[in-house]
Amino acid sequence: MSLDQKHARELSVRVDHQGTSHYFPLRTDDPNLAASRALRIYRAIASRGWKIANERFRRELTVAFRWLDNPLAWTYTTIHTQTNAPRQRSADSFDAGPGSLKVAIAESDAGIRQALVSCISHMERFCCAATFGSAAEAVRELPQRPTALMLVSHSLADKPGTACLEELKAAAPGVAGLLYSVYEDSEELFRATPGGAGTYLLRRTPPTRFLEPITEVLARKNLSNEEMAVGVWQSFKSTVASLPIGGPARQLAHLTQREHEVLALLSKGQLDKEIAERLDISIYTVHEHVRNIFEKLGVHNRTEAVVKFLQK
Repeated sequence: MSLDQKHARELSVRVDHQGTSHYFPLRTDDPNLAASRALRIYRAIASRGWKIANERFRRELTVAFRWLDNPLAWTYTTIHTQTNAPRQRSADSFDAGPGSLKVAIAESDAGIRQALVSCISHMERFCCAATFGSAAEAVRELPQRPTALMLVSHSLADKPGTACLEELKAAAPGVAGLLYSVYEDSEELFRATPGGAGTYLLRRTPPTRFLEPITEVLARKNLSNEEMAVGVWQSFKSTVASLPIGGPARQLAHLTQREHEVLALLSKGQLDKEIAERLDISIYTVHEHVRNIFEKLGVHNRTEAVVKFLQK
């Protein structure tokens, strides 16, 4: 168990127990109070198990929304799960504002489900129309719900999210679908990002803005997956084009040849172990090169480093 000051004004704790780990926000910057709350969380996990602890305490998780896979273009954000969250809310229990794009959620974890509902309720031009706790429930109920966009968890309890999306295409062909994945933190997200794409763009957003890539196509009467993909790609291209010109090229010039090689492989989505094997160096040497790259480019994570690399 170790404290981690992930935010300047708030401490959090990462608890490892029986092969599972999660971050928990402690909602204080006082070290003594934070330590007391962290101990209480750990004792609850050790004595009552993860399921009870997850229902009792908020978790801090990274959620990645998988807009495009090749080129890879994802937004990701940090959420705090809700405690004592309801198992399900029907469409009738949501206040869907006029003119807003109606979003539904398929998520088996009640705390994550309610956190996403809270995020969407604070977004302009979006509203939550319904939530479902399983793939079967979503496929059965969605055709009767006025919904434009369906958010589907990659790890539903009854079947993979990809299989759920395929069934939803047949059951509700007029509804666009978006797969998302949940990770312990951003570093786990970067390590798990699938390889094989020619371009990688991961953009961090605030919790109330992760649907921004489709704001330009909201005026469409029917939001198809194809129209959504075009709008998303234009949004990501605009983001890259708006970054300062010149600076990244000058900074990249300060990298050594080996650091250039490491960064090039990072841009292709390769993991540290794969880079080590490709360059015939140890994984610890890869970590050292990555740290040097961060320092020379003035970045804090791999996504920022790759974006600067792609601007060259």
